[in-house]
Amino acid sequence: MFKVNTISHPDKTVNLKVKYFYDYFYYQLSPNRDLMMHDYENHLSLLEKIDFRVKNNLAERSSRRVIKQILQHSLLNVSTDFFARKGEARKLIVEMKSANLERGVPSEFKDSVNQLIQLFSEDEKLDGRAYFDTILKNLSSYLVCEHSLEHHKKSIEYCTKLLIAEFIRVGFSTKDFTASRIGILNRVISKKIDPKDNLDNNFFVDPYLPEKIEALRGKKGFQDAVKSFVENIDAASQFQGFYLIYAAKKITGKFLFRISGIQNIKEGFRFKIGQVEFLHPNEFKIDTSSWRKTETEIFNDFKDRKEVLLAIVPSEFKSHIVGLERALATTQDAVDFMNYNMVSNDPLWDAAKIDNRHYMFVHSNNNKFKYHSNSSKAYLNFDQLREKTEFLYPEGFEAINEEAKNTILRNDHLLFKIKLERKLEKQISSGWQFLESFFAGSNIKDEKMMKHISRSLILNDLKYQQIGLECLISNGLLNSHFDGKSNRQQIYFHLNAYDRGRIDFSSLKSLVEYPFIQELFDQYENLTSGNVDHGGREKFYRQLLFLIYEQRNIYFHKNLYCPSSTRTLRNHLSRVLHSFRSLIVEKLISKPEYDLISVITELKQEGQGLIEGLGP
Repeated sequence: MFKVNTISHPDKTVNLKVKYFYDYFYYQLSPNRDLMMHDYENHLSLLEKIDFRVKNNLAERSSRRVIKQILQHSLLNVSTDFFARKGEARKLIVEMKSANLERGVPSEFKDSVNQLIQLFSEDEKLDGRAYFDTILKNLSSYLVCEHSLEHHKKSIEYCTKLLIAEFIRVGFSTKDFTASRIGILNRVISKKIDPKDNLDNNFFVDPYLPEKIEALRGKKGFQDAVKSFVENIDAASQFQGFYLIYAAKKITGKFLFRISGIQNIKEGFRFKIGQVEFLHPNEFKIDTSSWRKTETEIFNDFKDRKEVLLAIVPSEFKSHIVGLERALATTQDAVDFMNYNMVSNDPLWDAAKIDNRHYMFVHSNNNKFKYHSNSSKAYLNFDQLREKTEFLYPEGFEAINEEAKNTILRNDHLLFKIKLERKLEKQISSGWQFLESFFAGSNIKDEKMMKHISRSLILNDLKYQQIGLECLISNGLLNSHFDGKSNRQQIYFHLNAYDRGRIDFSSLKSLVEYPFIQELFDQYENLTSGNVDHGGREKFYRQLLFLIYEQRNIYFHKNLYCPSSTRTLRNHLSRVLHSFRSLIVEKLISKPEYDLISVITELKQEGQGLIEGLGP
């Protein structure tokens, strides 16, 4: 849920800036933001991507091309970027950009990469603590100084983007920020210590406490120390909560999953493959002496089930969400191995599978555990199913060119498979296979193919941006509180009109004076007036496609993938595939006699017309 105008500060100038920071922070986490302009990148994530390719000797042309693309990122612009334009960093980046990568990656380039990593992170392991602290201090100073919001708006946006990107780079999830009571942002800005406190624009959540106060928890004086800390903290000290969360040690322990679908599990069974150990439930021993009776009962009920094997996966993580995703993916590989080795003469045999709805995480010191139980199952909504079917196969689909129709139907399973696939690298390889299927039998390959796709994608790009902004503005207005001259009754009237057709955003804008919403309205007006850099957006899509192509290549040929690159692609892959497919289907319905290549060629030409200012 996107909300604005949620926090406040007694100083009028600071109040505007902290509100803008909070609003922009949540905007960065929204899937409706402009994904091209707001990626989760910072200087260390870019260096991490280059370093991965250098250290793994990925000197193939596609990887060298990706390195060149990374070096063109605005954060590595030595003229404009706050970090890149300074002294030694500027010198090293200039050297990297001037290196000849046409026939390989020279040793001088590798040396420059290592030196730049050490400059930013103070070691070769991309430790971001000093970098994060610098960003945080700059952000705090911009928020509390006497300068206006307009004076520091771009700097606040810049630091906020770097801050979020660094959290994600070290293993946090965007969901760690958005949880209402325990989300990172709300914990840091919380100044309430009593749920009955009715102070406006504050949350009651547990504030993030310094170690010296946290050490008093459960002891005499803890409540007084918390109260004194919350009442006397200034903005700069409050923001140190971000650093405390970022720099905290990783949580360590073991995930426990139940594996069902296996018969005749004998007591004493233990088997380890990779990091995953499978064992009979009676074989798992743990000291529960410090647990409460109810906790022991929950634990015993979890593991003492018939025809269930336990899978134990050691894990360490910053974010439970990310740790769980990795543990499930690792366990699935091990279960695949088990299924490979199990024998059944029944063609319809039921393979072993992970019980995703129940799992436990036991901390390394055994003093506590997290138990998750979700009894809900997939909910079938007939209306929604019909709408999605009509979207994928609209009226007129049956009448299109038979060969084109068969190709689409034959390959749609890849589109559906991607949503269910846990591993990002497999999603990417299936995604590339899906795109290639539209060009089967033609001489349009690789880079030529990417050019056709990227120029086609910009035809849908404006629509996606516009829908995203409409959702952001509508959600922001419906879920927020406004002061002063904002007319709530009229705002609601305009928003309710959305059910009857498109909202009149030009009239709605005049009813709201809130700065961040005004910023979104300005973006919306730019879009609807045609003020769009189509050439820049086509370049973005082409570079994105090349990254998909490169990751697919190294996964296929070396069984490797770059984790930070797959994180980037996660935000874009589904939209790219659905957008390209919908453009093709729409064009085929309007010209049913066309084959796939004729359709794609015409879409490419229309996209080129947009770039040249001639219209589609």
